[in-house]
Amino acid sequence: MNRKVHYAWMIVIIIFLTFLAVQGLRLSFGAFVEPWEKDFALDRGTTSLISTLSFVVYGVSQPLIGKLVDKWGARLVLSFSTLIVGISICLTAFVHQPWQLFVLYCLFVSLGVGGASNVAATVVITNWFNEKRGLAFGIMETGFGAGQMVLVPVSLSLIHWSDWRRLAEKGKKRQKLAKKAKEQTFLLSKSSLSVNFGLSCCHLPFVALRLRG
Repeated sequence: MNRKVHYAWMIVIIIFLTFLAVQGLRLSFGAFVEPWEKDFALDRGTTSLISTLSFVVYGVSQPLIGKLVDKWGARLVLSFSTLIVGISICLTAFVHQPWQLFVLYCLFVSLGVGGASNVAATVVITNWFNEKRGLAFGIMETGFGAGQMVLVPVSLSLIHWSDWRRLAEKGKKRQKLAKKAKEQTFLLSKSSLSVNFGLSCCHLPFVALRLRG
């Protein structure tokens, strides 16, 4: 007899995909160091400062994120945070000065990544699972490693083989596909997340790099 998959496991998959995209993007920072240095005439110390400040903002934001989860709920915090990351990374394609990159990546991207993290996701898993909670947490955490394993080498490959215009064209095509997926996706649960935000973010590391020829 066929057994239906409980809706809670769909939520775990959505969280996994969200972590894969958002946290994978965060862990892909090293792939963009050299291109950003060439594009903005930065030294290694300055690009390292971007990374350092982003981790500081990420760490400081965690208590605030926890308070927002208590006030607004994990679903809203996770979805809105993923949206912030997506918009901020897309906007990095239009920066012309290093300070703009600092503001977008160190502040907005880091705050978004902080929101789409274990603080909110743990609340969702805890609310949905009494049994097999450990397995659910394990799948959730796998999103971190999967994001690094998938997005880092893919980002490096596309940066090496493609130029900015090609990456932008691919990004536009993926955005259209994500928009269609959003129209067909309905998550009615109080604690569910937005699938479209999670999936659409998967292409964002490929459009974050601006290479001026």
